[in-house]
Amino acid sequence: MIKGTSKETEKGTTYYEIESVDGTLNRDLLYTADGKAAEIEEAIASSDLPAAVQQTLAKEFPGAIVLKAEKMAKGDQKLFELQIQIKDKKIGVMLDPKGKIIEKSGSAEKAEKK
Repeated sequence: MIKGTSKETEKGTTYYEIESVDGTLNRDLLYTADGKAAEIEEAIASSDLPAAVQQTLAKEFPGAIVLKAEKMAKGDQKLFELQIQIKDKKIGVMLDPKGKIIEKSGSAEKAEKK
């Protein structure tokens, strides 16, 4: 089922994004204007992250809670994109399957209390 669509331009290239749900699986697909898949993101359980990714999280972000985990295919590259919470801060982290941190972005926003 398609949840939403959007069009975006990044570095002069136009992309079309489709947000979908397949059963219980959330999946976002990013296509170029010629219809080629540029990126595929699928939600996964944090327990399904590779052991190397889990070890890096434990070492680099002790006590972190994984709020959202996605596996991403971008061309031949496989990555894991995570949103984690440490105390009252949310942080975005992207790692490769071997646990190497590719990108990290902190958020000054305090996490919502539930």
